Amino acid sequence: MNAKCSEYTNDPKIKLADHRSSYALFINDARERFRKTQIDGCIVNGELASDWLLQSEKYGALIVELKGRNVGHAMDQIMATIRIVRDKGLAAQNEPLGALIVSNCGPKIATTKFQQTKAALSRQSIRLTISSSTRQFFFSDLIRS
Repeated sequence: MNAKCSEYTNDPKIKLADHRSSYALFINDARERFRKTQIDGCIVNGELASDWLLQSEKYGALIVELKGRNVGHAMDQIMATIRIVRDKGLAAQNEPLGALIVSNCGPKIATTKFQQTKAALSRQSIRLTISSSTRQFFFSDLIRS
């Protein structure tokens, strides 16, 4: 893995942002050590991928996609990033994995694509969280244990 793509932090607030001003903020009151890895634009270029991978030794790994409106495309990015994470060994095969989409608009949960993606992730024991209003999260709430 490219060392420039990852960094460790134990900051009390861990901010993941993209170049379009979208962000997710993770509360880390216990000052645990996290590794944040930029996937899209660093680990892979020119491929379908999510923005970030955030990992905790205690809880597991979280794929994070910061999206404007196209939640359907974000779901495709999450699915592609799961393969990237596994293929490149960015997370252990048995490491708990979650997925977070932070969007400016909520998903249409009745759509077939949403239901199929959620079911596919559930079969892999991956919790999918989509948030259009909250930008602050507790990491442990987003990982299926």
